[in-house]
Amino acid sequence: MRQLLLLSLAWRAASVSVLVGTRLFLRDFDTSAQLLRHTLTTTDTKAVWDALAVPFCRWDTLYFVAAAPAALSIFAPASMSALASPTPEPFFSFFSLLGMLLLGGGALGDIAGALCFAAATMFRANGILLVGYIVWQVYLRRTRVHWAVILGAVSVSPFAAFQGWAYSRLCPGQPWCTGTIPLVYSYVQQKYWDVGPFRYWTLAQVPNFILAAPVVGFGALQACIYLRTVPLRAYFFRSPVRPWPLPYMVHMAVLCAMLLVASHVQIALRFATPGGMPALWWTLAAAVSAGPLKVRRVPLRIVAGYLVCYSMVAGVLYAGFYPPA
Repeated sequence: MRQLLLLSLAWRAASVSVLVGTRLFLRDFDTSAQLLRHTLTTTDTKAVWDALAVPFCRWDTLYFVAAAPAALSIFAPASMSALASPTPEPFFSFFSLLGMLLLGGGALGDIAGALCFAAATMFRANGILLVGYIVWQVYLRRTRVHWAVILGAVSVSPFAAFQGWAYSRLCPGQPWCTGTIPLVYSYVQQKYWDVGPFRYWTLAQVPNFILAAPVVGFGALQACIYLRTVPLRAYFFRSPVRPWPLPYMVHMAVLCAMLLVASHVQIALRFATPGGMPALWWTLAAAVSAGPLKVRRVPLRIVAGYLVCYSMVAGVLYAGFYPPA
């Protein structure tokens, strides 16, 4: 445990050093930090801001900090940028993992788990997919459907509440207001971020697909291998032993498919946190050791080399808010 703590602190120090050092020669792609710079009153504070603070203040951080505190990020692992700057990913990862841990511990555990999933959804909209873990637990225990509905409603309530708030503030008058399900989230993603099925499949985005390939490719491959090698009757029939990884593998497979087909694929590196895609890390650990999961082996030096090199490169790019930021 002491070694893990020291390694974590050393990596955070390296992350900060890379971000601040890169700022000296990298031109900014994102100018969000200028919005806060205008609030500074003296030349000295502006100089310090430009030299030290700008690499940590990008689009996500600027609007995220305005809505939430930034303390847990030092405890939750994520990419170099998330370790060194206050982004939503560490919070999402923390609450996702906590909810998975609590879920299944009786009625109180289920409620606590659903509340944690709700907290995770406050930080990232893809938290609504965590409701699948609730459905799985209810299925395993053969409890009543209404219990799953209640817990599921709690889990997705922040997303639903935000959509309701946006509808009350902006409708009528917006094109998405007349939709069958009027979601401002889908409209904004499509109009301003060009998110949609196969919209990202252009030659210009090939570099981003290459950046995300190790995460999406490895995750999809290991999920397929696992689901093919474990008999389905162990899941859906009254088998005395049901393999526990199923919901995690399905979750990873769904996320990989969504990232590949209908997202900015480079955000796969943001999703690849212990709470965002836990099965990725379990299968990765099993792939470099004699783990219990049935996965394809990968040399440790390749995995470690990729993670370290990619994180360093991502830290340099994040300083200017370039992909995969």
